[in-house]
Amino acid sequence: MSNGKDLAVQSTSSQSTFSMVPRSFEEALKFAELMAKSDLVPKDFKDKPGNILVAIQKGHEVGLSPMSALETIAVINGRASLWGDGMLALVQSHFAYEAIDEGQSTDKEGVCRIKRKGEAWYEVRFTLEDAKRAGLLGKAGPWTAYTKRMLQLRARSFAIRDKFADALKGLIAAEEALDIPVTAELKDDPQPTLKDKLKVQAEGPSDKLREEIGQQDMTLQPLEVETVEPPDPIMPVMDDSLNMDRRIVFQDHLSMIESATTVAGLSNQVNDALDNPVLTTEQKAAVRILRDKRMAAFQTKKR
Repeated sequence: MSNGKDLAVQSTSSQSTFSMVPRSFEEALKFAELMAKSDLVPKDFKDKPGNILVAIQKGHEVGLSPMSALETIAVINGRASLWGDGMLALVQSHFAYEAIDEGQSTDKEGVCRIKRKGEAWYEVRFTLEDAKRAGLLGKAGPWTAYTKRMLQLRARSFAIRDKFADALKGLIAAEEALDIPVTAELKDDPQPTLKDKLKVQAEGPSDKLREEIGQQDMTLQPLEVETVEPPDPIMPVMDDSLNMDRRIVFQDHLSMIESATTVAGLSNQVNDALDNPVLTTEQKAAVRILRDKRMAAFQTKKR
């Protein structure tokens, strides 16, 4: 029961199941503050109630519960986005969804075919050449660590956005949002560059500056140049996205295995997961368990 201050507990059946669903802005704000202190939320939401509030509101607009929204929505560069597996799950629950096929993807090309009910198949291809033109290759990160998976995710993102804009309501894939360059804001009072300082030291102060400072000491101090050691070329700089991507890729592998419609397609998806060096031993064990479950389902269906 809610007393106006506590979060609403919404009963879903006569059983002892419930879900915390904020029913007002005040309840949503309290929910966000509580979740921001929890150790069970993704680290990007830790101590960030504002981001949590944006995520649950955007999740509500596309039909996600608050907890599902926190698991599948990320706020990247100030924009709400969906992880690849969350985007696929959202579309698969859409009333117009019929099928998706990603089995033609290769190491050089990501392919996604998707179909709305009553319409023809729609296909998107994203190649290595496309990735090069977009400046996605050649730097440390997921595009170097597992290129095939990223090509597949990008093709999927484009296909889903093209055919299911009504389901996404402006959301894009988080993997795509991470690749969008952030434009630095120009400061009103930019700091002088090393070139500017050297020019002043060589030419001396301007007449205007002399008038402003009057009879103050005009002696220029020697410019101190800090010696910076070059980075070790053997140890590339790795960004934090690799740590975050391990969970993303694992969940995406599970989604692809769940969505396989043939034994051959299932085998391909399982092999991709087991061959992925990013996954841990425990995650690969979970893949094998899901494989056995799906194979048993195929056998039952044949009977």
